[in-house]
Amino acid sequence: MKNIFVAMGGSGSSHLASNIMEVCDCALRPDKFFAPLHYSEEVRQKDIRVQSVQDLKVFPSEGAAKGFYERTKEHLNIYTSVNDNLVTYIHYLQATNNRTAVFSRAFEFNFFSENSINDLVFLIRHPLNTYLSLSDECRHPEIFKSRGGQHSIKSIGWFADIWCKLVDEAISCLDSTIITFESEDKPEHLQYAFKKWKYKQARLSTVLDDNLISYMNLKTLAQYKKIYAEDWFNGIN
Repeated sequence: MKNIFVAMGGSGSSHLASNIMEVCDCALRPDKFFAPLHYSEEVRQKDIRVQSVQDLKVFPSEGAAKGFYERTKEHLNIYTSVNDNLVTYIHYLQATNNRTAVFSRAFEFNFFSENSINDLVFLIRHPLNTYLSLSDECRHPEIFKSRGGQHSIKSIGWFADIWCKLVDEAISCLDSTIITFESEDKPEHLQYAFKKWKYKQARLSTVLDDNLISYMNLKTLAQYKKIYAEDWFNGIN
């Protein structure tokens, strides 16, 4: 399918995939199985700040291949790198009319830009609200536990780096569409993916103290200004 989507956790990726599934087959986060968890000890020790597409030049583990099949019903070649497997899968999606996917991790490795995969649809949510959603105790608190939990500077910094990578990747991929979560007006040709979308204005939660919010602002403001017209705190109440 022409439209292939990218949306990180906490930005409505599950809801997006659910909408798309009413029109065609959609694999939700098939790239989640290509995190360092499935790699060698050397790669697992790496921090997000130094991850690159080179970390995808390894063979997929059996666990990753199994998980990928469960999400996509497509088999991986375990004798071909993760990178090349993903490129093959995306080319397959682009050649079909009734299948697509919502990717959520590959951008962390600059996978799309490094492989000249363009004309994607990026869904991006305000960084503060993405963080609050992703780190909520009912969602994925385990991701942040080793970094001090939701209320730690380390967690904020780690997350902010990932969010900024998403923005940079979206800008780097030519002819791609960037859609902000908060926008009421979604492109006409993508209405099928957002027909049940509930408009939500960015909000400032009392969950985090002012110092943490200010740090998030500091870490993400430069990238935020590249895709949002309004101020970082505009409309947040």
